[in-house]
Amino acid sequence: MKWVEYRYGPIGEDLWRGLGQPYLAAEAAGFANQPVQLYPAQPGLTSVAQQYLHALIFYSSSMDNLMPIEIELADRLITHFQAGFVFSNDCLRDSVYWVDAASGVPPTRLAKQPGQLLKTQRFFSPGPTPQALNELTRVVERGQVPVDLNLGGEYPPKVLLPVLRHLATYWAPEPPQREHPRHAVKTRIAVLQGFDDCFTVFAGDVARLGKERTAESWVVENVSLGGFGAGVDDLGAEWLKIGVLLCMHPEGGENWVLGVVRRYNKDSDTHASVGIQALSKYAQSVELRARTAGFSATGAVPGIWLREGNATGETRVVLPPGSFDVRESLEFEHDDRSYLLTPIELAETGSNFEIGHYREHVAD
Repeated sequence: MKWVEYRYGPIGEDLWRGLGQPYLAAEAAGFANQPVQLYPAQPGLTSVAQQYLHALIFYSSSMDNLMPIEIELADRLITHFQAGFVFSNDCLRDSVYWVDAASGVPPTRLAKQPGQLLKTQRFFSPGPTPQALNELTRVVERGQVPVDLNLGGEYPPKVLLPVLRHLATYWAPEPPQREHPRHAVKTRIAVLQGFDDCFTVFAGDVARLGKERTAESWVVENVSLGGFGAGVDDLGAEWLKIGVLLCMHPEGGENWVLGVVRRYNKDSDTHASVGIQALSKYAQSVELRARTAGFSATGAVPGIWLREGNATGETRVVLPPGSFDVRESLEFEHDDRSYLLTPIELAETGSNFEIGHYREHVAD
């Protein structure tokens, strides 16, 4: 299952039966909870039931929203917290998910009740785990990673934090709610990817003309105020993955839209569903210079200015990787006005970009 999720592939009935039926056989024989050592060199004990529950938690944690390294970290965190999960043959008052181990169907939120009660159904919930997860998150937010947290390697807090927050959403007693309703549509969008192409597109009409001819064509299947859901038939592009920066032009639309891939799931070997968050409908490419450098050509940094969705007096700028410096203010000019950006924080790091969060000062 983990191998398939690394590649955002479909998890079919055969795999779910391959997990559920051995568990049921072990339970019928009376040794599903018998402690065993999984690997000779690996400390600690596990059991058939614990391994089955691990797979259920793994799937229920929505790995198609994470990058591969984040999937690995999530898997390690599941191991760390699994002892707090409650796994039962009965539907308890605080049960959150259920599964029929014999059916070949994945686990489902209890928002959708089983049609009938069967002996092969199992129920599970995070129990007290969300509180422990929040405590660990607060520690990591202070820049510390506990030495007893086995992540299979050393990772900085900024890499671990998004995974902790993601798991907190999917392990909560209440399911995550959509911020904006989706509406089914069928239309096409032209798609370009990467910081360089996006910067060129938002630099102006003349600059984007050459790029438009190289754009891919995707089918939009649903839209909301927050973004798009699209179907992709050509899966030969190795660049398509979580965290990739996109610029998109809806068929018949006036503006290009800047976005980022947030969800990627292969329905088959030839088709994938992609969830795209819209970052800006009115982005603008600008040339940024350090405050001390003045407006000379030396040291200019390209940036994509996100002109909406910001708090008053603040703004965000998409930058090439490694460009944000919390000690360095930036300047740029647009429409005969000068803008001074004072850094607040690095808001996000993607696969080929980063987003800086700034205070914005405007001089006429």
